[in-house]
Amino acid sequence: MNVLRVKPVLRPWWALALLGLTASILGFFFNPAKGERYQFEMGPWRCESNAHEFVSAALIYQSDNDDAFPPSATWLDVLRPLTKGNDVETCPKVLETGGRYGYAMNRRLPPRFAQLEAPPETPLILETDLLVPNAVVTRAVPVERHHGQTLVFFCDGHHTSPNRANFKMLHLDPRITNAKPIKKVPQ
Repeated sequence: MNVLRVKPVLRPWWALALLGLTASILGFFFNPAKGERYQFEMGPWRCESNAHEFVSAALIYQSDNDDAFPPSATWLDVLRPLTKGNDVETCPKVLETGGRYGYAMNRRLPPRFAQLEAPPETPLILETDLLVPNAVVTRAVPVERHHGQTLVFFCDGHHTSPNRANFKMLHLDPRITNAKPIKKVPQ
């Protein structure tokens, strides 16, 4: 009588090797220490995401408030409820040193968005060394926290990261249309 022997698909040592490989791959992705390292390495992108939250909030504020920019004295307080949380108000590099904040608003903006002649050339939010809430700047100073570059977000929503050489071309003075006061017509 011939008995048909069936070979197992996986030998026991192959099964153990496959199980070990699967465990090591899952451990790599779910290791808390690796996650912290990953967040640290993602610092510039996290900072970019944080600043983008404020620019998006500023655009929402403009649409809700007759095209007005947030008041420069309280811009962070006004925009905070429109962002995803309190953790976006601090640059990750500043957080590493135990500080808070790290973003500033351009103080030289006109009262209304429609008065800007060139929104793509006018900075709205940029990184700063002023580590206070509601920081405003009237002069652009490179901070260079992220590989020698400073994040700058413009009034139209786009951003750039100029290095020190290109930062000199950045002007905070917006070109304003309708800058003359409106004359009242006598009745």
